[in-house]
Amino acid sequence: MRVSMRSRGSVIGIFLLAISITLTALFAGGCTSDDGPSGPDLTTVASISVSPASGAVDNGFTQLFSATVTDGNGDPVSATVSWSVDSADVGSIEQNGRFTAGVTAALNGWVIATVGDVSDSAAVTVVEADILFGTHLLPTFQSSCNLAGCHAGLAGGLQLNSYSELMAGNSSNGPVVTPGDPENSYIIRKLLGDAPGSRMPLSGSVPQSWFNQLWIWIGQSAPDNSGQ
Repeated sequence: MRVSMRSRGSVIGIFLLAISITLTALFAGGCTSDDGPSGPDLTTVASISVSPASGAVDNGFTQLFSATVTDGNGDPVSATVSWSVDSADVGSIEQNGRFTAGVTAALNGWVIATVGDVSDSAAVTVVEADILFGTHLLPTFQSSCNLAGCHAGLAGGLQLNSYSELMAGNSSNGPVVTPGDPENSYIIRKLLGDAPGSRMPLSGSVPQSWFNQLWIWIGQSAPDNSGQ
């Protein structure tokens, strides 16, 4: 069977067109393969540095820690840092890096910053604090509890505007502070919601650090160091 010159030309034209399309696709894709080797991703997290690297924190008080995250080039990387402590006895930490020391002194622990599989830690020592009633405790009693309709209005017979008023207790439940025994002090139980009636304060909640300081102060026999 003979093939005309016109037919041969058509076949060759189609063949050349196919080659052209193939070459165009290869160049458009950069002639690369997804399976080929690639260089290291230097934008990933390579290291974390916690600051300060160590610290002594009074029991019941706070310390703010920060973390610097860097890539393989040593350049800062924006990343979400997860904060934790190695023991709840040492204290607790918020996700903004604010550490609150626990109530027990003479403890050592670690504050840990983590991003993925990379982490760094800072050594923390909890030391005995000198809690002053007038400086550390009274202002929160006045702003959170000694309000109209609450203990400024003799709620339960208790007023909280001075050391003497706190230690006098109230006619409904007797003393609210048992010096040397914070766990069984009525005011601690009210703040925890473990006593009858509404939980203190009615306006909301008190900072964990302030509660820890009150616990420590009662444990130190609730001294009259109010300066009043």
